[in-house]
Amino acid sequence: MSLLLTDDLLLPLAAAAAAALFGWQQRAWVHTRNAIPLLLLLTIPSVWLGYVYGVQFTWSQTSVTHQRWTWIALYALRFAPLAAVLASWLPRTISPSAVHMLSHSSLQGLSKFRLRVQHQAAPFLITVLLLFLMLYHEFELSSLLNLERWPVRLFDAHAGGLPLATSIQKAFGYLAPLLLPLGLLFGLRPRQSGNLPTPHEHVPCNGMLASCAFALEVTVLFLIPFFTLLNRLDDARWTAELHHMRNDLFYSLQLAILSSGFLALLLLRSARIPFWAILGIVPFFLGPMVFGLGILSLTSERLASSSLPLAFAQFTLHLIPLGICWRILMDRTPPSGRHLLRQSPQEPHTRWIRSRLEERPLILVTALAFLWLVTELTLGSLLAPTGATPAAVRLYNLMHYGRSSALSSMLILCFLVPLLLTAGTVSVWYILRRPRHG
Repeated sequence: MSLLLTDDLLLPLAAAAAAALFGWQQRAWVHTRNAIPLLLLLTIPSVWLGYVYGVQFTWSQTSVTHQRWTWIALYALRFAPLAAVLASWLPRTISPSAVHMLSHSSLQGLSKFRLRVQHQAAPFLITVLLLFLMLYHEFELSSLLNLERWPVRLFDAHAGGLPLATSIQKAFGYLAPLLLPLGLLFGLRPRQSGNLPTPHEHVPCNGMLASCAFALEVTVLFLIPFFTLLNRLDDARWTAELHHMRNDLFYSLQLAILSSGFLALLLLRSARIPFWAILGIVPFFLGPMVFGLGILSLTSERLASSSLPLAFAQFTLHLIPLGICWRILMDRTPPSGRHLLRQSPQEPHTRWIRSRLEERPLILVTALAFLWLVTELTLGSLLAPTGATPAAVRLYNLMHYGRSSALSSMLILCFLVPLLLTAGTVSVWYILRRPRHG
């Protein structure tokens, strides 16, 4: 019972609250050019962080408290960008005009206090609860930090030979604590629509705090891991490790392209109808471990030998966060502005502006999905067909044997190759869509 409260519930709740505090300071960045580097922090692989902060720094540590604080700090920083997106996207429970009227009203005492709390605290609490739902299912970093959270216990039991039906039964038992946050989310939901913040609406935010939070996130999530791995590299091993990881990395790239392609097609066809939210709500609630076991139980033997179940599970599991990022990027321009562009003459510059406003959000979210999915671990370890091993799964298995220069080389390759491929593809799209003078 103590383990359930500490590792399974309190850890994700603490990390979600800390991430919401960081993201709250950066929510004004979401509708600016700073949104792109902010969102790129979401693509930092969990195996990257787990190896550096788990295997490299704490392999010989026995303090469970140290491991717990490391877990909270890493996920607070890693999910802060998503918290910023949620804080800027969530509907307001009270419209701005109602807030203005409240400040000049004659209401006193409990009634006025309740309305003010509803306006200011409800979006923050909803952000915390949504992040808690995601972090409750976290497996990768928990395993590499030797934390006995429920996804680790379930995965070890299933890998140790526990029947699939029994694994699923135990998995749904672990979902019972989520009924309370779901009930709170239902109670905090806006009672009326139409109170979405607009990109041009002023969001009070301390620029210095936002910049300091971003600098801390970049340092802890990228700079320290990158230079730690770089310091352990052996130049002679680069070619050998690239050849060793070639098949696994190529399979992961193919799988990420297929999954992000599914995502792009679904978002493109959804238009203003949030079909992506309807399709993604169940996987979002179940989490990767339970959803992966469910897909595994429903997959026929013929499908199990292909990558389609894994690709389907990957893109549906990430529909909610990626769909919200897409809507945020699309809503930078009001619908009236996009309508005027569609009515304008089809000049080269007009087509360029349209591509920037309509195609660019989809391209960016597809690139974000690709980078996020290429290092996905939990679903890959459950649903990858026989004979095909995603690169993240291979790296995760090797990490249990300790640190080495070979493993550091593999990690950097698996991070840089998708990043360079994505940067090249987006650059080609930008050049092809750019208007030619004369």
